[in-house]
Amino acid sequence: MAQAKSKKDAPSKTPLKARLKAWWDGDVASESTVDGVSVVTPPPKTAAPPEDGDGWSEERLAAAGLIFGDGRIDPVGEDFIDAMIRPLGMNDTMSVLEFPAGCGAATRAVARITGAWVTAVEEDAVLATAAETLAKKAGLAKKAVVDNNTLEAAQVRDGSCDVALSFGGLQNHGDRQRVLAAMARALKPSGQLVLTDFALTEAKAGGAEIEAWIAREATARAPDTVADLTALIEGLGLDVRVAEDKGAVYAELARTALRDFMAGAEEREVPPELRAWVMREIEFWARRLAALEAGGLGLYRIHAISNG
Repeated sequence: MAQAKSKKDAPSKTPLKARLKAWWDGDVASESTVDGVSVVTPPPKTAAPPEDGDGWSEERLAAAGLIFGDGRIDPVGEDFIDAMIRPLGMNDTMSVLEFPAGCGAATRAVARITGAWVTAVEEDAVLATAAETLAKKAGLAKKAVVDNNTLEAAQVRDGSCDVALSFGGLQNHGDRQRVLAAMARALKPSGQLVLTDFALTEAKAGGAEIEAWIAREATARAPDTVADLTALIEGLGLDVRVAEDKGAVYAELARTALRDFMAGAEEREVPPELRAWVMREIEFWARRLAALEAGGLGLYRIHAISNG
């Protein structure tokens, strides 16, 4: 009978930070188990992200795709989108407005799941171009239309949409009230709004992790409380039916994506010119996770119905 290996003989865990640095430097790292606890640790200082890296570029889009999968810039997959929209009873006769579109992952998911006609608006040209290309590739060019525009200039007619959607993109918008007002005007009488957005659980919530998250995301602002956010929506003539925190689900999706990416980090063939972007994206999500896991911040799903 073979002798059991002692702890001394067992392969040692290489900390994730060390694995990141070895991968970054192009060294061959020893085989190791992913340290799940360290997934939320920011990458080493030697792996500084590119300057002005908070906007979108072809490089950042490619880096996000390596981490989350082709055609995605975040950990939200089709199952998450399905759960968010399932109570709406959507079908192929409905017209849907989505803002912002990002690279169109949710736009395509809604069109596939429900058959509805989705018009999405995205202000960033890089993301909008990617969304249009991906929709064509998926055979959804007519069902999942993405307009590179501001919501106001997109010429969405008042009272023309059955559903308005926004998935996690309003926190980074400069004037959330103006955007929500435009979405509310676009709804038909009894039309439905579903959004997911970051909000504080209460007025005194906060802390160093949340402050670091806001400071790192150059376009982010201090989040409202969930009470303030729901009051804003109701002030636009909508009846808020549900406001539920999905932060734990969202954080687990992000944590799993980062862990899976790092599990095969040594074997990945990432072009040298993308390594800084990948490291920057890992740091970006590490800070989001730290803010969500510190307590006091949630990602709320809000479902409201137009009273118009």
